[in-house]
Amino acid sequence: KAETELAEARAAFHKELTEKAKLIGKDKERRAMVFQELENPGTVKGLTFDEKRYITWWKEKADKWADDLGLAPEERVKNYITHIFEKDIARQLEAEGALDQATARMLEYTAPKTIFNPFLQKRLGATAGLIEDPVLAAEAYSSRQLKVFYYEPLLEKINLFAKNAPPAASRYLKEFSLRLTGKPLKIDEEINNTLKEFGDRLAKIPKFQHIAKYFQEGNPAGIAAYNFTSTLYVLWLGGKATSSIRNLSQHTLELAEVGPIHFANGIRLRFTAEGKAALDDSLVLRSRKAAFLPGIDDSLAQNWTDKFRETALLMFRGADKQNVSDAFLGGYSEAKSFLTDANNKLPVDQKLSQERLREFFIDRGDEVAADTQYLYTKLNSFAMSQSSLGRVFSVLTTWSENWIELMVKWGKANPSQVYIAFEKETGTKIPKKNWSATRKAMLMYMAIVGLAFFLKDRTRLKALEYTGLTSINYIADIMGGDFPALEYPGAVADVVAGLLTNDERRMKQGLSALDPVNLVSLGRQIDAVASGDRDWATLFLYLQNKNWELKKLEESWEKSLKPYEELTTPKQRDDYRERNPKIEAKLFITGQLTTLSTDAARDEVLRLIEANNIDTSMIKGYDKVFPLDTNEELATLEKQIGDILVPERDLYSTAQFGSEVNKLLKNVGRDKIVTDGNELAIAFLQAQDEWQGYENSGDEAKLLMRQQFPDLEANLFFWGHGITSFKNPNSADLVIKMLEKYGVEPGGIRAFYDDPSKYDEIFTPLFDLKRTWHDKLIEYEAAGEEQRKLLLQNTAFRDGKRRIEAYDKDIPETHHDNYVAYFALPVEGNDQERFLQENETYYNEVWLGVLENSEKDFSKVPTVEFEESFTQYDELEPGRDRYKYRAENPEFDAEGVRLEKWLPVDPDKIIPDEIQTSIEAYNKLSTEGQGRLKYRRDNPEYDKWLIEEQGYTPIGDRIVPEGIVRLQERYDKLPTTGNHRLFFRHQNPTFEEYLVGKGYEPLGDRWMEPEDRPKPEPKPKLEPIPSPEVPETDDELQARLDELERKRKALLK
Repeated sequence: KAETELAEARAAFHKELTEKAKLIGKDKERRAMVFQELENPGTVKGLTFDEKRYITWWKEKADKWADDLGLAPEERVKNYITHIFEKDIARQLEAEGALDQATARMLEYTAPKTIFNPFLQKRLGATAGLIEDPVLAAEAYSSRQLKVFYYEPLLEKINLFAKNAPPAASRYLKEFSLRLTGKPLKIDEEINNTLKEFGDRLAKIPKFQHIAKYFQEGNPAGIAAYNFTSTLYVLWLGGKATSSIRNLSQHTLELAEVGPIHFANGIRLRFTAEGKAALDDSLVLRSRKAAFLPGIDDSLAQNWTDKFRETALLMFRGADKQNVSDAFLGGYSEAKSFLTDANNKLPVDQKLSQERLREFFIDRGDEVAADTQYLYTKLNSFAMSQSSLGRVFSVLTTWSENWIELMVKWGKANPSQVYIAFEKETGTKIPKKNWSATRKAMLMYMAIVGLAFFLKDRTRLKALEYTGLTSINYIADIMGGDFPALEYPGAVADVVAGLLTNDERRMKQGLSALDPVNLVSLGRQIDAVASGDRDWATLFLYLQNKNWELKKLEESWEKSLKPYEELTTPKQRDDYRERNPKIEAKLFITGQLTTLSTDAARDEVLRLIEANNIDTSMIKGYDKVFPLDTNEELATLEKQIGDILVPERDLYSTAQFGSEVNKLLKNVGRDKIVTDGNELAIAFLQAQDEWQGYENSGDEAKLLMRQQFPDLEANLFFWGHGITSFKNPNSADLVIKMLEKYGVEPGGIRAFYDDPSKYDEIFTPLFDLKRTWHDKLIEYEAAGEEQRKLLLQNTAFRDGKRRIEAYDKDIPETHHDNYVAYFALPVEGNDQERFLQENETYYNEVWLGVLENSEKDFSKVPTVEFEESFTQYDELEPGRDRYKYRAENPEFDAEGVRLEKWLPVDPDKIIPDEIQTSIEAYNKLSTEGQGRLKYRRDNPEYDKWLIEEQGYTPIGDRIVPEGIVRLQERYDKLPTTGNHRLFFRHQNPTFEEYLVGKGYEPLGDRWMEPEDRPKPEPKPKLEPIPSPEVPETDDELQARLDELERKRKALLK
């Protein structure tokens, strides 16, 4: 993140600086005056108005940076240039006159705490030795200021961890921070020492004296790596259209990481508002704006994004943006699916907000993009690629690095760090990824790579380049000088070998090949493309200088060609050619001859071309020896499109025309066809290029491509390449335009010829509807139930979708409006049923006839008025309120009776208000105790209503006197053993009478029986019996019982 934000800040500053630099012009003396005024304010006279404006702008900018960095006012110095160095480094400059490379707060065994700038060394190290250019100074200043602002917080943490980590981890962290800050690694220092030796030798050669200093000073390895890899990238990636297509092969890595469903959803999201908003928040996508040169320290870059390089990298940048976008959105879709489900299962108080959930979606998108795409930032690339040598090596191996990283991840089944963070924050678990499916995807891709070897003869777009495998294979070729379209790597190898082996001749040979003059012709061609004068297809770098298959043939023929090469005189060679037409043919094909002397040799050339699938555009002089105007032949074939061939009696279609173009392609090459200019043939070649990615995709991905890319589907349909229908109606419009543009009859397209109705359908109202609502329909099909409801709230889309359904269901057009109107009504309630009842013809012809639905019982359909009143009725409390509402609204009650919802209202059953008041009071009383019985006793009218209307039992004697209740409570507290309860009954005759009335056995004289007499069977506990008398206290009663007990014992004696 820090690196991306730094790059964005630097780009903004560079843009601003470019504008401000115009104020001071390019005169070195004037710029030096501005420099001196910035260094020592008030000392320079004669400055212009614009120069003062620049000085003012720069001071304000420097002060603002000081504010951002939190520098106290007393720490700010007056000179606005040299105070970019910290105090300790400044002291070293004063003492030694130059800043040594080994310092800058980067000691051997200490992790750096601040920032190292490769330019601020010997060349710009001392105040006295500074280049007095305020623009260069501003660039250097911004580089350091921005790094300090964005990197130092991270460096402080790394330094803390490095001090306390185990040795191996500590070394890694220290090297990590070295790469981050820009300090040359060990390998760079070794290369620098060698380059300095090389510079010393260059200084002795007059032609190269002016460049020797670049190898003797500063960080030559870094600068050389930057310039060399910059050139390689422009020439290799920019110059070849195939490279941008090959770059798209990383889609397969995305497919393997998130699976086909979310990969497809990601592509679809790219065209939605949600997807576009998410892309704006992607850190990885933002990082792509600043770098196409992997691992090159930004302080080495020198305005590389000029028109020349921007144009050269145009196609690659487009492919790269599509890669990153699709990878990000695939991860975004996966996270949205997994985490939304997991979040919905959490308790309400633990659920994450939608804003927090979206942050996880964004993070997972960036994680997938980072895992499947090469990251050009220093922090995310291989450690090797941060060395000077690694920068050159890694420039063409992005795919292989991603491949290795993903294989490690899949092999270990490492979980997503984003999902781990979600689980930690929510305390829940989300389903594990199906890594077995991922491995299957990986094996599938490896199978595609294997298949690529059999596709190489089908198109000029090299199959191996398309899969990306050659980004590995070419590394071995680079050091041998076999890099396609370039001799520079071989020249570099010569220079290195000459230097290391003390071979001056070889070193000078390599230096000669590296002469920048050799780039002029290439530069002119790219400039022509930039200005629009040339097309990418005509750029010579689109083709390799020597076909790989041709090179292998040349090696296999080497022995047979040797006798000819040993001949020394022209006459000997001419005679040999006439006697040996097969050898002459091989010499012609390998480029050693540009003419043929015999017809036999001509025939042999054609035989070898066909037998070995040789691209004739790679053979020098082929057009002169075998002149052919492809336009003439193709024009004749073009006129036959749509004809019925004899004797085949079959259509000559656009597909047959394409096959003829491919035959010519093998014989004469693409350049010849393009140069001759048959528009239809060129269109076919371009279409064939376009559908290469489609052919290597799975069925699900193919469907999505057709839905999302109408130009692709139009080409597939027009050329009869595997499809006979449209998944995107906009494709049909493009097909019609192609028919008109190239003058092809509709019957010349196989699908139209086999089924003319497909052509006529394009001009129907149904097709217009599908074209209008295509994007919404795709979104609707992919949406869940809730999201579909939201989409259908767009009434225009809802009605359009229903009208399409009406066509698809063969509903007569006269009833389309009724079909749409029916589904516009709410499903809740009976509006749809009433609509059918009111539109009898539609009901009979469409509902029952076309749609074959069941008959409706309209007798059960309520009126609109009833439904509206029923809403009020339903809000009332069940019982009297509802019954009263029905009584007061007889029409409503009658409609409910008709619908069999209830019986008619009986006026006699309407409860009077005073009774209703009693009901409410009665229902509030507890069901326990005698509260309700007493309420009935105290409200005789209500009691009468309960008995007569509700069937209640009369009260009778169920109300127990209060005194009996209290006696019962005391009685129940007495022990059941002994005669305590019998004595209590004897002492309370009223209570005894009450018990006997309840069915108890009369007491008699049992209270006087002996203690050991068996206790009679206890009677079941009866309901509490109140005492009519005021009971005695427990103490008084116990005293009396004790007295009676003494008397009883006395009598027994």
